[in-house]
Amino acid sequence: MAKGRKGRRLIFVPEEVLERLMDAPNRKGKNLTDFVEEILREALRAEEMGRDFREVVDFFEILQALMSSGAVFTPLDVLKYLTGKVYESEGDELRKKWYESGRWYGKYMKEKFKDPVDSLRRLLKATRWDLDEVEVRQNGDEVKIRCVSTVLTVEGTEMLLRFIEGAMHALGYETRRSDYVKGIILLEFSAI
Repeated sequence: MAKGRKGRRLIFVPEEVLERLMDAPNRKGKNLTDFVEEILREALRAEEMGRDFREVVDFFEILQALMSSGAVFTPLDVLKYLTGKVYESEGDELRKKWYESGRWYGKYMKEKFKDPVDSLRRLLKATRWDLDEVEVRQNGDEVKIRCVSTVLTVEGTEMLLRFIEGAMHALGYETRRSDYVKGIILLEFSAI
């Protein structure tokens, strides 16, 4: 038994996973045992935080995409203040900007992710902390999106709706239904 280790257990792992697992520590200059132990400890840490490891990795993948796209994080109260000021005089232009931003992200997600519609869902969940619920249901060529927030303003609701429409249009969908009230967005799309 290695020094400092209480015991060891044998775990069966699929061969394909094992092959990938053997390569990863070599690229990092680590031994396999330490690498696997680190992975398991981090997975347990995520679990202790109330998250599963896949959710943490998905979040990091979206965060990386945001960082490489030039996104910035802004405190919600600052964003609401700035939006309120600009919205009064340039609401139409601001909605256009959000739509174009959504189109850009849609094109980016289409190129970067295997499932860009799910990536949009993950993006909304990861970056819009003011959203209490994000639901994206895909059934064949149809997609339904529902977002709910108890704190989102009317202006914020309109801009988020335009962002989502822009992203979905860039992904090759057309809007079939667009309905919203303060804090609630209901959208339906079909593939073009």
